[in-house]
Amino acid sequence: MRITNLLVAAAALAIVSPASATVVNGSFETGNFSGWTQFGNTGYSSVENGGTDGNKQASFGPVGSIGGISQNIATTIGQLYTISFDLANGGGNPNAFEASFGGQTLLALSNASAFGYTSYSYNVMASATV
Repeated sequence: MRITNLLVAAAALAIVSPASATVVNGSFETGNFSGWTQFGNTGYSSVENGGTDGNKQASFGPVGSIGGISQNIATTIGQLYTISFDLANGGGNPNAFEASFGGQTLLALSNASAFGYTSYSYNVMASATV
């Protein structure tokens, strides 16, 4: 399965369970995007100090077009997975955020008002393997 985050003016952390499916560098503690694939406009994308799960957070703010990160994770068809992350939005429009798992959109925000770190959690069934 693929987890995809399209982020603009946001910070996110991602964790998947059960333990058999692991997000690499899910809390960005390496200080970079190792384990993730960056796509689209990578301008103003960084890993910096802060966050809720550790000492780091990912920040995104490409101007003029969408950019983000994704990661392929080995899953088992029919297995239930919990996808959870913390998200903050510094505001400013336009902005957008999308989190998806296996092609299923879990959260989509567009032109959201500023908000502090908020925890999101979704239970999803894998329908394919990577």
